[in-house]
Amino acid sequence: MDRVLRHLSRRSSRTTSSDASREALAFYQRRVALFGLVGATLSSAFVLFNLVEGRDSPRPYLHEGAFAFHLAGAAIAALMWLLCRGGARSLRFVRSVETVASAPAAWRTRRWPGRSPRWSDRT
Repeated sequence: MDRVLRHLSRRSSRTTSSDASREALAFYQRRVALFGLVGATLSSAFVLFNLVEGRDSPRPYLHEGAFAFHLAGAAIAALMWLLCRGGARSLRFVRSVETVASAPAAWRTRRWPGRSPRWSDRT
């Protein structure tokens, strides 16, 4: 376990898949897959809750802009889980999945409809 923790705590950007131990890589892959599963579950639960809650509304949740953002977030997180849940993957693949899946989530949060103004925008 110490070897795994020592490897994961290294901050070298030159690490390749041949440098990673099997245990450390398996732990990292499980962590990324779990992050995707939790994100997909929470996003899907939020979508379902809003669909049920707004079913009698004059403007259903399906027609709001936030619905597409929530659905996209759930799909991206589910894809992250699907890509990392299976057999052993290379370190480069797992890092790529994590990076590519996190970038749209950050963009989606930044472009969130009706988000509160930034602190720097306040007077």
